[in-house]
Amino acid sequence: MSVDLTIEVREKYIFVKAIGVFELEQAKQEVFKVIEVCHQNQIARVLNDVREVRGSLDLMDRYEYVLFLVGGIKQHFSHLLDDIRLAYVGPRPVDDVYTPQVVQQSGVHIMSTDNMGDATAWIEKDNL
Repeated sequence: MSVDLTIEVREKYIFVKAIGVFELEQAKQEVFKVIEVCHQNQIARVLNDVREVRGSLDLMDRYEYVLFLVGGIKQHFSHLLDDIRLAYVGPRPVDDVYTPQVVQQSGVHIMSTDNMGDATAWIEKDNL
């Protein structure tokens, strides 16, 4: 089994809901779908709901996946670098401190939490 994505365009961000078993290579392929929706709508904010994802979500898989996503978004949205935001909502250990610190060093704003309300408020906020 693999992960099924639902992608919705919202007013200020793209909402991605993932359900299923995480497989790194498939997840990296799904990034292109998310980036295409971002590009079509000129929105550089993505809220990822991964609360129903199971499987190997170890630190290195998360790190590699997030860097892959950041690289694709930065490539298509260099004119919106100050507004690129990624929020991940999921159970611990998805909520870690290492991955956000590394990604923020690339100039992308990222939040990882287990609280959808906090993530939504952060992604919709006009200024960080």
